[in-house]
Amino acid sequence: MQKKNFQAAITELEQIWHLGEDAYLALGLLSYVYSVSGDKNKAKKILKDLEKRLANEYVSPYSMVLAYLGLGDTEKVFEWLEELYEDRGYFLAWLNIVPELAHLRSEPRFIDLLRRVGLVKENETEDAVRTLAIIPFICLGGSSELEALCDGIAETLINNLSRLSKLNVTPISEVTLCATLR
Repeated sequence: MQKKNFQAAITELEQIWHLGEDAYLALGLLSYVYSVSGDKNKAKKILKDLEKRLANEYVSPYSMVLAYLGLGDTEKVFEWLEELYEDRGYFLAWLNIVPELAHLRSEPRFIDLLRRVGLVKENETEDAVRTLAIIPFICLGGSSELEALCDGIAETLINNLSRLSKLNVTPISEVTLCATLR
C-alpha cells in the first residue's frame, strides 16, 4: 500500500477478510485503501458494514480509525482514537510510527493522546529535537589500520546522522574527548 499499489493491497485485504469474518482490522484497512485510491463509495459501504457490526459484536476501534482516516473525517478519527485509548487496544503502541497517522502528529489532541499512552514525554512534542552521541568503537586488534577503521565508522555515523533535521549529533571533537577519557 505504501508503494501506492492499491489494487494489490485491495486484493490481499479482501483475501484476508474472506479468510475470517472477524478480521475487522483488514476491513478497516480495506476501507482506508479504497478511500485513498479514490473509491469513496466502496469505502463508505465498508464503513457502514463495520458500524452495523458494532451493534452486535466487537470491532476494534482501530478499524474504525482507519476507515474514517481514509474518508478524511478527522473528528471521527479522534473519537475512535479515544475509544481505542479507553479500550487499551494494542495498536496504541504503534500510533507514533504508523505512516497513515503522520499528518495528525502535530495536532494537540494527538500529542495529548501520545502523552497519555506514554509515547511522548510531558514537555516533548513531535517537533522535539533529540540528541545523540556516537561513542567511538573500541579497537580490540591494536593495529593502527583497525583503529583508523573504528574512528572512520564513528565519523561516518556522525556525519550521516547529522543530516537529519530533528537530531543533534555530538561533534567528533566531543566524542574524541570522550574516547581519551576512557
